[in-house]
Amino acid sequence: MTLVLSESFKSHPDLLHLLRGKLEEFGATITYEPSLIPKYDTVRWQRRVHREYDVRNREWLPVDTPYLRFEKFLLFRIAVEKLKALLDGDGLYRLVQRTRTIPGVELPM
Repeated sequence: MTLVLSESFKSHPDLLHLLRGKLEEFGATITYEPSLIPKYDTVRWQRRVHREYDVRNREWLPVDTPYLRFEKFLLFRIAVEKLKALLDGDGLYRLVQRTRTIPGVELPM
């Protein structure tokens, strides 16, 4: 598994050091990408798919060629002060609507 952090996390070296240490225990790595929503720290997960679940037969089947896939969710790191500002008015609603436009990210309605 790879944890894909927005490049803004690079300004938090202490956090990255702790995170990298924990992820190494599980054989996971960290990579960086531009933030999917500017001015927000975002986190995505990417994993290598070796098997897919067959719902009809209720079993895991190997894929011909393993491939990388992003999980369909997105995590935001939002400071309390910024969250308060988002909650004052329709900022949080607008953030959710912007997040829904990101390809590959699914949010419940």
